[in-house]
Amino acid sequence: MPLQDMRVIHVVQSCIVHLPEGAGFVALSYVWGNEPAGQFQTLRANICSLNIPGSLDNVSLPRTITDAIIVCKKLRQPYLWVDRLCIIQDESWEIKSVQLNQMGAIYRQADFTIVGLAGDGATYGLPGVSKPRLDVQKKLKTSGIEIVESTPSLATCLDQSIWQTRGWTHQESEASTAMVYFTDYGVYGRSRQGEVADVRAEGPAQISINFMDEACYLERVEAYTKRNLTYHCDILRAFTGLLYGMYGQNTVFGLPWTDFDRAILWESTDYIKGPRESDESSIFPTWSWISSFGHIHFRDATPRGCSVAYWGRVTTGSTGTELKIAVPDKTDGSMFSRNNQPFQTQTGIALAWLNGCIRTKAPKFVQADCSYWELHDRLADAWPEYTAYWQSAFSGYEKSEIFSNADIRLATSPGRIMAHTQLSAFRLDWLCEEDDSTGNRLGRNAFLLRSNNGMVAGGIYLDRDSAKTFNSSLKPEALFLVLSTSQYPGTALMSDMLGEHSAHIPLSAPILQLQPYIMFQAAQRGQASRIV
Repeated sequence: MPLQDMRVIHVVQSCIVHLPEGAGFVALSYVWGNEPAGQFQTLRANICSLNIPGSLDNVSLPRTITDAIIVCKKLRQPYLWVDRLCIIQDESWEIKSVQLNQMGAIYRQADFTIVGLAGDGATYGLPGVSKPRLDVQKKLKTSGIEIVESTPSLATCLDQSIWQTRGWTHQESEASTAMVYFTDYGVYGRSRQGEVADVRAEGPAQISINFMDEACYLERVEAYTKRNLTYHCDILRAFTGLLYGMYGQNTVFGLPWTDFDRAILWESTDYIKGPRESDESSIFPTWSWISSFGHIHFRDATPRGCSVAYWGRVTTGSTGTELKIAVPDKTDGSMFSRNNQPFQTQTGIALAWLNGCIRTKAPKFVQADCSYWELHDRLADAWPEYTAYWQSAFSGYEKSEIFSNADIRLATSPGRIMAHTQLSAFRLDWLCEEDDSTGNRLGRNAFLLRSNNGMVAGGIYLDRDSAKTFNSSLKPEALFLVLSTSQYPGTALMSDMLGEHSAHIPLSAPILQLQPYIMFQAAQRGQASRIV
């Protein structure tokens, strides 16, 4: 992807310039840290003066940046890209978003990336460049012989670093093809070949390490949400470069539109903080994982179930308002998850279709007029992959009939999405609150879902605040939107584990469930927000 409006530091002329066409460059990856207020960065007010040769000699820059400039000079690399200097920090969002969207491409196209792995901020510097490295290796003298602790592996240095825990550095690491790490133990070099990187160190050290070079969307989100952000509002901005590199602009609040029906099946491990709150500058829809403070995982997204929800969104552009439907793309499926098992859930969705979960009339081959295995084989022939099922189920939908003009008007508000699916109400029966913080279950409240006649229909975990809301209600009933079938037998296992198991849910049977998400229903027509 050609880089747009690409500014770099000219390390010889000590100023900011546009990258000449075809020129190579080096990128810097580092931790900003808790730096002093007013630390220098490029703004609209000073960008013109920074174009003048020698201008950077007259400003105070963090040591990590000045050390990176020295490294580039020594290696005869004339151009260096540093985020705080090469992106105008107070630029309008429309212009600045272009730079954020291409950050993945910037690190991918760099000749190599300098990594400030040591220290906790930009003022620490690159050890061994402008100041000597700290003597951090342990030494022991015995019988006139000095024994020195061996150089740690790069993996150990990464695990012990602040850099490895930061959200912004995740995409910088993922995108870079060659990296030079400056640590208190020495310099490490890494170049990628496939999923195993070739690593070189100054001293004896482990020389190979696994990286997520070909990681899919699912793995990237799960790894990224384990990291920390100084400003929680950066949750999407710090991931945009990777996301844009995979799907271009075909995403919506962090979810790929061509695999939306699977991406929506995320779960959070946070049961204490609750969702991020949107404001005028940042929107965090409750249906997107960017609204959660917890680690994200996709238990029910692979192996693949079948969506029973028909998704739409409204976009507004120069051509006016447009209604877009989330149509799955077969080629994007491998980007979402590289553990795509054979499509095996046809029988479960056929039963859901026959029981009214899909609006269109079920085809004859869906009818349960034969043995289980005959039906299984018949459906496998008709739907060899997921996109064939989706076209069979939803291509006959008239989107103008599914989503009314009133729905579309409501959906024009930023952060809103539309879903056409089944709605059910169940009574919530509280069981317990867990306190296992080591297993990411602190504050998790377990509930059984009961139908009107009291039978167990499923199980659900809620965060502490939501649990209090339902427990304080005289009639703890919740509305559920059915999104997808699933191969996870959680209903039976949960009810059995917690001491109540209904005979109508046989544990011995291979259960194909519908995967619901609990919603609070708002006062206005059709509006809801996700709770879990």
